[in-house]
Amino acid sequence: MLAPVRVQAMRSIPANMFSANARVGFVLMDSSPNAVAFNAEAVRILTYPEEPESITRMSLFLARKIRCQLFKGKDLSSMPIAPSTEFVSGRRNYVCRLIMLRSSENGSPPQFALLLQRRASRVSDLADVFSQFKLTRREREVVTLLFDGLTSKEIAARLNISGNTVKSHLRLVMTKLGASTRAGILGKIAGDTG
Repeated sequence: MLAPVRVQAMRSIPANMFSANARVGFVLMDSSPNAVAFNAEAVRILTYPEEPESITRMSLFLARKIRCQLFKGKDLSSMPIAPSTEFVSGRRNYVCRLIMLRSSENGSPPQFALLLQRRASRVSDLADVFSQFKLTRREREVVTLLFDGLTSKEIAARLNISGNTVKSHLRLVMTKLGASTRAGILGKIAGDTG
């Protein structure tokens, strides 16, 4: 039986980063890492193009696919909190988020939750939107990273600026776009390009 778990950290994911009708694949993994539990959507995503019925030991198949193809054989317990990776299954692009779960008991090995969701088509021509709203070069960089699902802290690290500077750029972008939230920025951009 699994020990009770708590989520160590989880950041918000912009809602319009994903396809509107996408279902979420979920895999719970132990420290081995073996797939302990999974839903039908995860099976559909990770087994493509094979027929799931032809796979005899689904938990082993999923664990191997996750370790080898999604995380390239890396030790999951040494990965940073809530890393994400993109991968292709068939002609569809997916975002995979790994969330480390810790047992409430001291010394217990970590467990992992894996979320798989189809990514919406990338906005093909952000330049037109950026020029329409007269965004500066730095505002464009911040919005592009925001569109990629990064947090303000991650954007700051990537651009080598402070978190407060990122927040300032986002406030200016919100004013220019008439948005009141980070998700509103993404919605305005996706709406103007769609």
